[in-house]
Amino acid sequence: MSKTGLSRDTLLILFVPVLLCVVAAVQLYFVDSRALSRWKGGGFGMFTTVDSPSARFLRVYLISDTGEVPVLIPRELKKLSQKVRVMPSKERMGELTNKLREGTWVPLTMVSATQHYQDLLRAAGSEYQDSADDIQYQ
Repeated sequence: MSKTGLSRDTLLILFVPVLLCVVAAVQLYFVDSRALSRWKGGGFGMFTTVDSPSARFLRVYLISDTGEVPVLIPRELKKLSQKVRVMPSKERMGELTNKLREGTWVPLTMVSATQHYQDLLRAAGSEYQDSADDIQYQ
């Protein structure tokens, strides 16, 4: 050991654990303060939570005089919407909102599987009592 205290080898051995602790602390801070996904930012969330980026979702609705209409996010905004899902912030949401506002929207109509099944039964008529197994799907 040198007269100055710690040797170069000791410093190198300590560097990795200290760096790992700093990265973990920063990641925990961002998870707590900025809603960062625990899977991102150098964290170990994949071992401790199901809050993966793919488990988060972003729903967009067009609000009109007739009500709310669900819409899909355009392909050119997928990267920004991914950032909003992984680490949401007012700034990112504002940016996404402004870019979405500039677009031309086409409504997306969604029907649940149960409703689709009931519609098929209704369309088939009275010959199908309890089953739609023979109904041809288009």
